Amino acid sequence: MNKIIKNKKTLILIISFFLISGIFYYLGTQNAFQKKENYIKMEHNNRLGPIPEAPKTEEKKLSWQKLTKEELNIEIINTCEAEDYINKKVIVEGRVAGILRDLKKNILSLNLGHPYPKTCLNLIITNDYIDNFKNNPENYYINNIVRVQGTIEKGERIPQIILKSPQQIEIGRLE
Repeated sequence: MNKIIKNKKTLILIISFFLISGIFYYLGTQNAFQKKENYIKMEHNNRLGPIPEAPKTEEKKLSWQKLTKEELNIEIINTCEAEDYINKKVIVEGRVAGILRDLKKNILSLNLGHPYPKTCLNLIITNDYIDNFKNNPENYYINNIVRVQGTIEKGERIPQIILKSPQQIEIGRLE
């Protein structure tokens, strides 16, 4: 009878150990899953990185040298207003929130406003014009607030501006 009781106690201890281990494993995987949701896949370099916090333009005073309403006499609009300005030449201000390199179409797409697929406006640089940009656009513009001059075209799903030269885009400088 003593052996049976010892075996039952041992069995209960083993079962308890596995149950507690399983609970901690479950909690650990849930925490890891939540952390993974806070990461995005950057298509241009296939790295995982934290989702960047959107800088608040009202908190930062930015100055612009060339893409100003006074300089060009062109209306300045917010990124997500682009859909209302199809076939119009404007200056658009917004944050480069994501980048996508489409190897099939040979284009580089800078997503303004929000990362793809919720982006408000795409800035398209084709391979024909990529050499005009001395800085690597994939790394140079990401997470910066920019102004872009151009005619907004209707893209496949999202409005777009074709960038042919770096004079069309300017990064805002902190005052």
